[in-house]
Amino acid sequence: MEDRIYRFGTFELVAAEGELRNGDASVRLQEKPLLLLAALLDNPQKLVTREQLRERLWDSQTFVDYEQGINVAIKKVRDALGDSADNPKFIQTVAKRGYRFLLPVEVTEATESTPQPASFVGQPLPSGEGSQPEIRPSSKVTSARSARRSFAVAGIAAAVLLVFYSLLLIPFEEKELLALFGGQWERYSRETPMLLPFSKRRRTS
Repeated sequence: MEDRIYRFGTFELVAAEGELRNGDASVRLQEKPLLLLAALLDNPQKLVTREQLRERLWDSQTFVDYEQGINVAIKKVRDALGDSADNPKFIQTVAKRGYRFLLPVEVTEATESTPQPASFVGQPLPSGEGSQPEIRPSSKVTSARSARRSFAVAGIAAAVLLVFYSLLLIPFEEKELLALFGGQWERYSRETPMLLPFSKRRRTS
């Protein structure tokens, strides 16, 4: 019942809101009158007994004056519809048995449409890419890759220079190196680790 909308004559009952509407006018129904009217609208043009109404309005653990409760609820429903027991347009009393709703009723389910995510509303997906968005590396990742690439290039360049430097100096004897570098060779050979082998080779030969 909670998700249903009942339409009959010029009236509309929105069960979820407990509201009976007639054009621009509307009436908010209390719980028991709402349940009673919904029970009749679920069985239009059929007899609904007072026992069925009792089961619809109260559970088996509730102890009240059911007869009086049904009479009060039916009066409130009739007042909301502008109906009367003597000249019924909507609800007919079947003596000592129950009530019958006289008009045909249209019942619809009140469904709520699920909205699309805001980022995709009105934005068609690129063809061939399905529903997966384009993923681009962040600027931090790009910077880290560039730094690693620079270190690698620098390491390769240093290795090439070291090999070239070694090949250049191997053919020279110490005296040639002294002539090449002047009096600074001894200091260079002590301060520069990669020149020590050339100095030691000359002393041990």
